[in-house]
Amino acid sequence: MKAEFYGVSFALSLAFFFWILHLVRSRRLREQYALLWLLLAAGMTALSLAPEVLDRLALLLGVAYAPSLLSFIGLLSVLALLLRQTLAVSELSLKLVRLTQSEALQQERLRRLEQRVEAMPQEARS
Repeated sequence: MKAEFYGVSFALSLAFFFWILHLVRSRRLREQYALLWLLLAAGMTALSLAPEVLDRLALLLGVAYAPSLLSFIGLLSVLALLLRQTLAVSELSLKLVRLTQSEALQQERLRRLEQRVEAMPQEARS
C-alpha cells in the first residue's frame, strides 16, 4: 500500500483514540465502557504505524491475505464490544425490575398508611 494511506490511517486512528479520551473526560462515556474502545484505537494506531506486523501475524497464522486478517480482528473487536454492551443492558434490565418491584412495595405501604390515617378519629390525627 502507499505511504499516504498509512499516514491517513495513522491520523484517523490517532484522532479516534483522542476522541474516545475526550468522551471519557467530558463524562459522555464511562471508563468501564471506554476500555475496549481505547484498546481498539491503540491497535488501529499500532497497525497503521507498523503494517508489517499485520503481514507477519498473517503469515504466522497461515492467512494468505493480510487485510482479511485485519477484517477478522475488527469483527472480533466489534463482537467483544457488542457482548459488553449486551451484558450492561442485561444488568440494567435486572436492576430496573428490582427497582420497579421495590417502588410497587413502597406504594402499597404508603397506601396502607394513608388508609390507617383516614380511619383514625380526627382528634388523633393532630
